[in-house]
Amino acid sequence: MEIPAFEEKFIEIIFEKEHSIALQKYSLWLNNNKLDKIHGGVYRLIPMLHKRLSETKQHYENMDQTKSIYCLSLHRNYFMIHRAKSLFAELQRNAIPFLLLKGISLVSSYYDDIATRPMSDIDFLVHDVDLRRTIDVMASCGWKCDHLPSEYQMNHLEYCHALHFHARDGMEMDLHWYVIPQCCWKNTDENYWKTAEPICLLGDTYLSPSPAMQLL
Repeated sequence: MEIPAFEEKFIEIIFEKEHSIALQKYSLWLNNNKLDKIHGGVYRLIPMLHKRLSETKQHYENMDQTKSIYCLSLHRNYFMIHRAKSLFAELQRNAIPFLLLKGISLVSSYYDDIATRPMSDIDFLVHDVDLRRTIDVMASCGWKCDHLPSEYQMNHLEYCHALHFHARDGMEMDLHWYVIPQCCWKNTDENYWKTAEPICLLGDTYLSPSPAMQLL
């Protein structure tokens, strides 16, 4: 899929090594684009833009705006991770193995700043045989799923790959028993478990997919 030109130029700013050139590219980008009009994937890159341009030690246009978005991402991520860790502790107490997926597995392993990888929810994976117990643990911790599987579906888990949960404070989590929606069959995720690696997340160690499996 071709990346739109304005997105490509935006990404170039973030990865430009020379401070002066990064600022110049940003100014040129603003000639044809407005920061307050962007959305979707580009909006999620604003924390990275702020971090990159802040490294220049120069004031730049819309600096207060990018800083606010950066700080929002920082505080939101810390809040989400701490909330998730309380559930993870309960899963560990109940001897339920799990893998961190997506944003929460990437933020401490591949990003040097927790704010630069915005997250909208938390994803984690359990073995299909542990699904019932995991749902019970989540319910005991205040997590609610509006569409719990029927008894028939619990016995035919290939119908889906994950369940969406939410808490009263608005936080959301996705409980996976398969990683990929198009690959819902027994033992399809075996290599994720076999090659999982430990990562440190705000002082605690969890399992995460290996770098090779992250690419799938």
